[in-house]
Amino acid sequence: MTKKGLPLRLLVPGVILLVIILCSLFMTIYSYFAHHNATVESYGTQAMRMAQTLASVIEPEGFARIVETRVQDDYWHQVQDALDRIINETGVQFVYALFPTYDGGYVTYFGAGLAAHHEWGVYFGMQDPVEYFSDEMFQALRDGVATKSGIYDGGDAIGLLIGGFAPIIDSAGNVVGLIAVEIDVNDVIAAINAHIFTMALFAISLIMVFIVISMLTIRKTLTKPLGILTQGVADISAGDLTGTIQVASHNEIQTLADSFNAMTKSLREHIENMLAIRAENERISTELNIATQIQSDMLPNVFPAFPERSEFEIHATMHPAKEVGGDFYDFFLVDDNHLCVVMADVSGKGVPAALFMVIAKTLINNRARYGEGAHVAFANANNQLCEGNESAMFVTAWMGILEISTGIMTCVNAGHNPPVLRKANGQFEYLKMKRGPMLAMMSGINYKSFDVQLHPGDMLFLYTDGVTEAHNTANKLYGEDRLLDALNHLPDPTPKTVLKHVKEDIDKFAENTPQFDDITMLGLFIN
Repeated sequence: MTKKGLPLRLLVPGVILLVIILCSLFMTIYSYFAHHNATVESYGTQAMRMAQTLASVIEPEGFARIVETRVQDDYWHQVQDALDRIINETGVQFVYALFPTYDGGYVTYFGAGLAAHHEWGVYFGMQDPVEYFSDEMFQALRDGVATKSGIYDGGDAIGLLIGGFAPIIDSAGNVVGLIAVEIDVNDVIAAINAHIFTMALFAISLIMVFIVISMLTIRKTLTKPLGILTQGVADISAGDLTGTIQVASHNEIQTLADSFNAMTKSLREHIENMLAIRAENERISTELNIATQIQSDMLPNVFPAFPERSEFEIHATMHPAKEVGGDFYDFFLVDDNHLCVVMADVSGKGVPAALFMVIAKTLINNRARYGEGAHVAFANANNQLCEGNESAMFVTAWMGILEISTGIMTCVNAGHNPPVLRKANGQFEYLKMKRGPMLAMMSGINYKSFDVQLHPGDMLFLYTDGVTEAHNTANKLYGEDRLLDALNHLPDPTPKTVLKHVKEDIDKFAENTPQFDDITMLGLFIN
């Protein structure tokens, strides 16, 4: 079924209602004016004809005599009685005869029907100003022809009147007076108003019937569907995504309901996918936590590490940028007189770097424990790391083997950051030594070692590039100079305090900037 738009469904009843209102208004106005004009015409003609009849039977000479003498003689009483009978028998409001004066007024000589005064004689010979009379009366006197008026107001005591006027003409053709007949039309106007009220009531009833029908139609096409849509949206807002909004209005509301149903379906599928992804992420997170724990357990993390040895103190920390990292450190006794210290950084981050770190740490540890020299251990570990390294990962590493009895440390550097050495009661300085190639870059490399003499009070600080390459909100690097400055401002340079102080200085510099790389440090103090 073709869907009709809401504007069209609402516009059609509105247009029909407007047409009905306009037609009803036109019919009411037309009926009023037609009925009003017909009534005025009918009563005016009746009053004019009655005035003509009276003007034809009144003797002009007798009327002229009364005007001249102003005496209420037998003829005056005869005419007055006739006028009274006309009032009583016809129901007209007033009948009177008047004569124009030379100063512009009019004098009344005969009359009947004045509601306020039953004795017309009190008005005999009374002169009224010209403004009390209508234009039609002037026309009858001026032209000597009968006229009729429309509705005019006779005042609060009389009300609405319609007049007919006929001139009294003598034998010479002169106008000697005027007969006026006035009909009370208050009841007629009331009847007209009642008719109009009936018409208006009919029109209003018709409009109300149409409004009721329109409201029922709107309820079916708009109100009820909107209620269903509102309830459906409320259910969706409350979290119920299982139902559908059933609207059959064949308009935009149904289109909107269909859109909500499609949105709800998509949202439900999205939530299901998110729940599945969340479950998978929780599984991965659990596995990463286990991996983190495994990685942490692989690194020596119990301090003091060698409580039975008083010749040296050692402390190390690692703060991975992700759950697991590619940095690692290691220290162990090769034998009773040799301590091996390792600091390394695998390229990349996350799980791949952590896996490669496990392999690298294991190979270096095993080679060093075999008693191989530092340079030989790196060469053999490098050859093994190059085997099957399809991912092209590599490791920067630094190893030092300390002969505890003499304080001589044999060192080898495979592309790693230079260590920092502090001589007893001196300042920290970078230990200058040649860097060899990084591990796992190319097989068959021979690494060179060199010796460093350590004495009691000396301290060696090892680190990865996560320390010097830490950056702040302005994207500035922490750098080697800032590291050296932090190390040289320690009043008590023990391994643990050195590592703690440097980490706090890095955090202060970074200003809550997310950590980009693993931060790994090791301190070795010679007693």
